[in-house]
Amino acid sequence: MIERLHEHIVQELQQNGKSETVFVGMAVTLNLLTTGINSGLASAKDSNVATAVLVVTLALVIVVNWVAFSGLSKGRKAKIKLLTGLMKMYQDQNVAQYYDASLLNDYKARFTQYLIGVIATGAASFAIPLIILAMK
Repeated sequence: MIERLHEHIVQELQQNGKSETVFVGMAVTLNLLTTGINSGLASAKDSNVATAVLVVTLALVIVVNWVAFSGLSKGRKAKIKLLTGLMKMYQDQNVAQYYDASLLNDYKARFTQYLIGVIATGAASFAIPLIILAMK
């Protein structure tokens, strides 16, 4: 039974890692694409269509970054619970000395780095077109 529980926790951790990759990749890719698109739209001559598209894509940036932030936050909580449970299982089985508990702190640091990347590219994809628009 312990082996199956261990396999299940490991599978959940792997799925969590894949979800993180999707959230971060999706948000950063969209942020970089919309930076280019919106910068072009912002520098266009007076066009109602360009302004409308700019507003819609900026709204999309906000929504996608919120989804990524929310998904990463929930994933972080789940991963910490799973790793804490795994540590307890290892302690109960007297094999905890083979698993470095500092990995929890490493994960928290990695999560913060992911979050900074998403927030920074999101802020840039929002601010750069607005700066170009203001400088016209």
